[in-house]
Amino acid sequence: MLTQENKMGRFEKLHSEGSEKYQKGDFKGALSCYQEAINLEIKQPEWVYTSAIILLAELGNFEEAAQLGTRALELYPNIDEIYRAIGVALDKQGDIAGAINNYQEAIRLNSKQPEWVYANLTNRLIQVSRLKQAINLAQQGIELYPEFYWLHYHLGEAFGFEENWDKAIASYQQALKINSGLYQASQKLEEIAAKRKHREEMEKAYQEVLTSIPALKPAPQKLYVLDAYHDDPTGLGVVARRCFQLGELVADSRCITGKVLVAARPDIYRELVRPKNINYIWTTFESSQIPESWVKSINENFTEVFVPHPYVLEVFQRSGVNKPITVLSQRYPERHRVKPIDKQTDRLRLGILGVPNRRKNFEKVVEAVVELRKEGHNVELMIHCPWLLNDAQKAWGELPGISLTVDKLSDDEINQWYSNLDAYIYPSSGEGWSFTPREAMSLGIPTIITDIPVHQELVESGFYLSINSNQWEPAYYEFLDGNCGEWKTYSVPQIKEAIVEIMDNYEHWYELAQAGKNWITEESSTWEQSEKKLLEKIFPTAKNISERLLEYAKSQKQHSNRKISQDKQYGLYLALSGVMEQ
Repeated sequence: MLTQENKMGRFEKLHSEGSEKYQKGDFKGALSCYQEAINLEIKQPEWVYTSAIILLAELGNFEEAAQLGTRALELYPNIDEIYRAIGVALDKQGDIAGAINNYQEAIRLNSKQPEWVYANLTNRLIQVSRLKQAINLAQQGIELYPEFYWLHYHLGEAFGFEENWDKAIASYQQALKINSGLYQASQKLEEIAAKRKHREEMEKAYQEVLTSIPALKPAPQKLYVLDAYHDDPTGLGVVARRCFQLGELVADSRCITGKVLVAARPDIYRELVRPKNINYIWTTFESSQIPESWVKSINENFTEVFVPHPYVLEVFQRSGVNKPITVLSQRYPERHRVKPIDKQTDRLRLGILGVPNRRKNFEKVVEAVVELRKEGHNVELMIHCPWLLNDAQKAWGELPGISLTVDKLSDDEINQWYSNLDAYIYPSSGEGWSFTPREAMSLGIPTIITDIPVHQELVESGFYLSINSNQWEPAYYEFLDGNCGEWKTYSVPQIKEAIVEIMDNYEHWYELAQAGKNWITEESSTWEQSEKKLLEKIFPTAKNISERLLEYAKSQKQHSNRKISQDKQYGLYLALSGVMEQ
C-alpha cells in the first residue's frame, strides 16, 4: 500500500506524464494517466477532472464523461472549469441544451471565460432560436475579446436571423476587418445582398399588385369582441378577458356588420358569428390533430386564425385549416410570492393547479405522491382546481398528505396558494397556453414539466426539470367526437422519479429556478406586444398589407415574375388584409 508521501510523488508523475502526452496529442495515454490518479485518490485538482472529461468526450466515451462530470461536481460544485468541461463534452455529444446550460453556469460563476466559450455558447443559442440571448452574450464576449472575429461573426448570424440586416452587415464586416480571410463572413454578406435584392423585387412586384386592385373602401376602424369565457379562470378565459379591452363587447355578432374577434373554441361559438363578417379567432388545441368539427367551423366561419405556438400552427395546417394562421404568444398572468421558499424544509410541498382534464395527468401525480409517501418520502401535494369533473376526483382530498381545494380564486388568493409551495409540477400531455409552469418559474419555484412540443422552449432553457417520453397515445376528449390525433404519454414511475430528483437535489433546482425567473421574463412576449401585433393584423396599413402579401407569396413559393389574375389579386387582398367593400 502506498504511503501518503509515495502517493504524492506518484500523483506528480502522473500529472506530468498526462500533461506531456496531452500536448503531444496522445489522448489515450494522457487519459490513462489522469484516470489512474483519480483511482488512487478521488481528491484530484480540478484541472485533472476537466482534462479527463474533455479527453473522454474527444474519444467518444460520453457516458463515462458524464459520470466523471457528476463526480467532479460533487467535489467542486462552484468551479467554473468543471462546468466548462462538461459543456464541451455535451457539445461533442450533440446535447445542445445540456451544453448551453453548462456553458452558462461557467460564465455565471466566472465571466472571464476563454473567448471560445462565448463563441460556442452564442452559436448554440442561435441554433435553438434564442436570438436575444445570443446577441446579448456575443456583445458581452466582444467587450472582453474585441479582436476575436468569431464572436463578431456569430453576432452577425444572430442579427441576420432577426432580419436586422444593417447590424448583421456591420458585424460581418468587423469580423473581416479583424480576419480578412474569414470566407464565411464574405459568404454571409453576399447572401444578405441577394436577400435584400430579392425582397426589393418582391416588394416592387406586390406594390404593383396592390395598385392594380380596384379601389376599395377599408372597413371602419372598429372591432367587436364576442363575450365568451367571461367567468372562466382557465387559459382561454384569461386570453378572452384580455381581448375584451380591444373593442366593443357583444353577446352575439350575427346582428352586426364589421370585424369580430372571438377568443374561444370555434366549434361552440360558430353559432354566434356571421360568416359574411370578417371574423378572427384566437384559439388553441392540445394534440397532434384538431377534430373535423373544428376544421369545418374555422374554414366556413372565420377569416383568420391566431394560435399561441408554432407547433399549434403546424397542427392546424396539417389538419386541413385553409385560412391564414398567425402565431401570437401570450404572457402568463403576473404573480408575486407572499413569502419566501423555505430551502431548509425537511419535506417537499408540491403543487399542481388547473382543471383536472385527462390530458393534465392529475390522477397520475396523485398516484405518484401516494406511492412515494408509502415508500417513506416526506412529500405533500396541494391540488387546486376551479372545478372537478367527476366524483373520483373529490376523493383526492381524503388521501394522506394531499390537500384539495376547489373554487375560483382571486389573484391575491392564487398568489397565496403559490406561496405555500416548495415546487410545482405540470406533467401535461397536451397544452396550448401553458401559463402555470411559466407563472411558477416567474416566482422562482422549482418546476417539473413534460417535453411536449409546446414546451420546447421551456425544456431547452435548462431551468425546468423535464420528464421526457417518446411514447404517444390517442388523444381523448370527453366533449369531442372523431379523431383528435395523439399526445405524449407519461407514466407514474416517471413522475415519481422527477419528484424524487427535486427532493434529493433541491438546492440545485432552487438555484436554477432563481436564474429562471429572469429568463422567463425575457422569454415571454408581453400582452402589449401581442396586442400590437394582433391589431396590426386586424387593421393593417398599406405597408403591412404589402408585407403580408409577401409572406403569403413566400409560403406559396410564388415568384415576382409570376402573374396572378385580377380576381385572385382581389380575393387575396380581402383574405389577408381584412379589407371589405362597404
